[in-house]
Amino acid sequence: MTHIIKVEYLSDYTICFEFSDGKKTSVDFYPFLSMPYQNVCVSKYLDKNLFTQFQIINKKDISWNNYEMCFRFEEIYSGKIDPVLLISDIDYACEPYTDYGK
Repeated sequence: MTHIIKVEYLSDYTICFEFSDGKKTSVDFYPFLSMPYQNVCVSKYLDKNLFTQFQIINKKDISWNNYEMCFRFEEIYSGKIDPVLLISDIDYACEPYTDYGK
């Protein structure tokens, strides 16, 4: 199963991910962080000191402050964080990914 092998903070709110299948993608989180009426628990990561304190957990998840903010592996892999989709997806839940063996 594909997983994250390398992560590099580039600048501002952009992080580059390298995956075990050789794919590299850069993700700009600014559109999500700066959305109008964004939850304060998320918008606080506009502070670059907080934003750069992310963790990669089990080579699949990117998380800030123990899943206070996180994104699905599929979004990271695609390189596209769609802020509108995240708000409108009622089933969206950010929980630790536990099914790594499949």
